[in-house]
Amino acid sequence: MLMSEFSGRAFTVSKRSRRLLTLHRPQRPVVVFVAGVHRSGTNMVMDVLDASLQSDVFGESDPRAFNNYLMRDEPVIRTLVARSRAETVVVKALHEAHKLRELMDRFAPAKAIWPVRACTDVVSSIVRRWPDYRNEIDEIAADRTAGAWRSLGMSDETYRIVRRHYRRNMDDASANALFWYCRNQLFFDQGFATDSRVLPIAYEELVHEPARGIARLAAFVGISATDRMRRIPHAEPPGRHAPPTLLRDVHELCSEMQKRLYDACRRRRPSARPISLPRGTAAERGESVAATDRRRRLRP
Repeated sequence: MLMSEFSGRAFTVSKRSRRLLTLHRPQRPVVVFVAGVHRSGTNMVMDVLDASLQSDVFGESDPRAFNNYLMRDEPVIRTLVARSRAETVVVKALHEAHKLRELMDRFAPAKAIWPVRACTDVVSSIVRRWPDYRNEIDEIAADRTAGAWRSLGMSDETYRIVRRHYRRNMDDASANALFWYCRNQLFFDQGFATDSRVLPIAYEELVHEPARGIARLAAFVGISATDRMRRIPHAEPPGRHAPPTLLRDVHELCSEMQKRLYDACRRRRPSARPISLPRGTAAERGESVAATDRRRRLRP
C-alpha cells in the first residue's frame, strides 16, 4: 500500500514537472466532462484518465474547479482550461449532468463520458456507503424544486413517473433506484444515445475487459492508452454483497432503463461482442434481470 501511494505521488510530481517543462501549449485543449450517476464508475474513469501524462483532471473534491462538490462558474473553468498545458482537460460533471449538453456546447469542441452500471449494483453501493440515505426522493416527490441539483433538468414526464412509483414508506433501496432512474433519464432527454460527442461505456467492460475498454476510452478522449491506466480498474469478488430487494414496479421500471443504457453502450462498441457481465449477481444484464430476479428477490 505504501509503495502504491509512493508510486502515485511520484507520478503526480512527474506530471507537474512535465507541464512546467512543456514549451508549447496545445492551441486548445479538448475538454472532456465525466457525468452519469453516483457509484456508476465515474471516479474510476477519472482515475484512469488521470493516470495519463496527457491529461489534466479536475475532480469534484478539487477546490480549483469545485465548491462543495458543485462545479464553479464558467469563467473559472475556462481559466483552468486556458492555463493547462495538457492535450486534454477532464472535468467531473456529476451534479451537472442535467446541463451536460449545454456545457459541451459552451466549451466546444468538447466531449463527455457517461459510465453505465447495473441499477442493483449502484443501489447496493449507495446503501452500503450511505446508510439511511434516500437521495432526497421524499422531498422531490412532494416538491420537484426541493431536491437541489438532484431534480434539475427533470422533465414533466419523468416527474410524473416519480410520483407514480413513489410511496412514502418505500424502502431506501427502492428510493435510490428511483433516483438512479431519474438521473439516467437525462442521458436520453439530452439526445446522447445518438450524439457522437458522448461515449456511454459500461462499468463492467472497464472492470472485466480493461485493455479493450480503456483502449476505447483513450481513443475517444484523444490520448494514448498506457499500462498505468489499465491497472486502475478493479472489481469486487462476485457475490460478495447480496443484491438489494426492490419494489416490483420500481425494479421493472429500472430494468427497462438499464436495457436501454446497455443497448446504447453496445451500439458504440466496435464489434458485436457482448459486454461481459457477471451472471447470477446484482450486475446481470438489464434484459434478463426481471426474468431471473422476480421470483427470488421482489416483493409485491
